[in-house]
Amino acid sequence: MRYSVLAFLLCMFSGAALAQTAVPNTFTPGTPAQASQVNANFQALTTAIDALSARVAILEGTLTSAEAAGTYSFSNLSVDISGTPTGVNGATLEHRTMLGTVTLNTDGTGSFSGVTENVTNLGLPGSASTSIAPLVTTSTTGGGSMGITWSLSGSTIILNSIPIAGNLVSLSFQHAAGGRLFISVGSSNLPGGLEFNYVYFLSRN
Repeated sequence: MRYSVLAFLLCMFSGAALAQTAVPNTFTPGTPAQASQVNANFQALTTAIDALSARVAILEGTLTSAEAAGTYSFSNLSVDISGTPTGVNGATLEHRTMLGTVTLNTDGTGSFSGVTENVTNLGLPGSASTSIAPLVTTSTTGGGSMGITWSLSGSTIILNSIPIAGNLVSLSFQHAAGGRLFISVGSSNLPGGLEFNYVYFLSRN
């Protein structure tokens, strides 16, 4: 009787709380349950709960390098400003979008491939220019594959050797959505007087 009640509660728990978890044994009222069958059901639930706990840990910010490794779609939107609009040579406002694929290996190496970058420049003439009209140009470039390195610190992924406006920089990403999405937002001053404001996304494929 004790096993029958226990099995009944076990079936209720597995059906209501873990609807997607299947237990190997099903019991009917009035039929004695063998200890091995009950234990097998408990083991199935334990395995499912452990897996769920691991997923919750990732959602709460705990991520390992092995879990972070994988292939991601890389995309960005950035605005670059160089020069001074009121200066002699004027200024340039650049709008950039970049798409590509980032692969992170478990040993801290990786690759950045399939990159397509679209750049729109708005040239603002300075006092030395004979023109007063802004100049708009657009270009699209594509590249091959290049090696990168990466590291994980808490919930932050750091990508090194990422090409930005002709420079190789490091970007820090905070993870969200259980490690399926990483976001990097910030600004920096690059060589040549370029002020760079950006938002980058890594979304797991």
